Amino acid sequence: MLKRLTPPFLDNVKPPKAGRDDYTDMGQEGLILRVSHIGKKRWSVVYRITGQGGFNPKTGRELKGPQQRLSIGQYPQIGLKDAREKAEHIRTLADAGKDPKELRIAEVHAKQAAAANAAKAAEREDEERHRNSVAAIAEELLAVARVELRRPRNLEGTLTKHILPNFGDQQLSDITHVEINKLLTTYKTEGAFGTAREVKKHISKLMTFGLQHGYIDRNPMSGVLTLPKSDPNKEKKERVFSTDHLKALWNHAGSVGYPYGTLVQLVILTGCRVHEMEQATWEEIDFEERALVLGPQRSKIKDTVMIPFTDRAWALIESLPRFNQGNFMFSTSGGTKPVNSRTYMLKLMNDGLPENMREWSMHDLRHSYRTKLAQLGVRSDIAERCLGHKVQGIEGVYNHHHYLDEKRVASELYSDFVGGFHE
Repeated sequence: MLKRLTPPFLDNVKPPKAGRDDYTDMGQEGLILRVSHIGKKRWSVVYRITGQGGFNPKTGRELKGPQQRLSIGQYPQIGLKDAREKAEHIRTLADAGKDPKELRIAEVHAKQAAAANAAKAAEREDEERHRNSVAAIAEELLAVARVELRRPRNLEGTLTKHILPNFGDQQLSDITHVEINKLLTTYKTEGAFGTAREVKKHISKLMTFGLQHGYIDRNPMSGVLTLPKSDPNKEKKERVFSTDHLKALWNHAGSVGYPYGTLVQLVILTGCRVHEMEQATWEEIDFEERALVLGPQRSKIKDTVMIPFTDRAWALIESLPRFNQGNFMFSTSGGTKPVNSRTYMLKLMNDGLPENMREWSMHDLRHSYRTKLAQLGVRSDIAERCLGHKVQGIEGVYNHHHYLDEKRVASELYSDFVGGFHE
């Protein structure tokens, strides 16, 4: 049906009882509105393409091909004005010898290609963002630390528990000192000063690593809060063992035996940091000097440290099992891994102590060791070297002597004191 289509007609036209009705627009050649019996109204355009009918043998002019139809959408999503403009465009293309269907297919393919390229670009961007994310760079740092430190437990724990949950998905370059301060302030408010210091220390390591490897061009740590060494409002606890307390711990550790009991006894006798003995390997034992030799990668002062064993300590060393699978001296896995359950070790030790002696930490053993050395008259510089501390000033810079004999004499004095313990 030929009809001059208008908006009121389009809105009110009634669908046929069956089949469909076609209304050819008098206002635009070739434009048709098809109304189905269910009320759907769809636009289409009829056209003939110049050149598809060959040539007129007399005039040589190109002839138009058979009539074709192309759907251009539904009403009212496409209004009358837009439908007429689309119809005009399609017929102009057909008159110029261009196939509107092929052009539409090419347009669809172009859009699909553009979408695919955009998706690939977004994927590459996501990959690049992931490579530069805190989580990815933290994993790189840990991979290096595992080689250099073998078991960077403190770094790994702090990253996993505190840093990655807060910053893991962010770009390292996007993190500011303001965000870091906000996190540290949260810990300070909760009274977790130790956690705040650990978080700050390991964020600083992460930022330094990022700066060295080109992930960031400036380090935001310069604007980070200065943290107190401890909670200024917290009452300080006595960190030196009484003789009775140390005696009870020594004897119970002896009854527990290998690995945890022997480990605790050696920490008591040497005053070393618990992880230094905990992660010791037989390769680090100098059998001629009877000492544990920690290389720069293992010692806290980043320099070689020699920890002498007294006769009593050496007897414990000789009692340790030797494994075929691995070299770790204190192990529950055949020497392939060191013991690593500090919580279990403390529980094991506390189970054999009176209730009033269970408030202590492994670090307290170093305080007790250092205090007793002072009481025994050991020179302060030797006592500090016994603890593996770096001597400050010019002496610490230029003097590389290990003072092994002097440290052994001091350790023997302490060992004799411990030797006075008995059940």
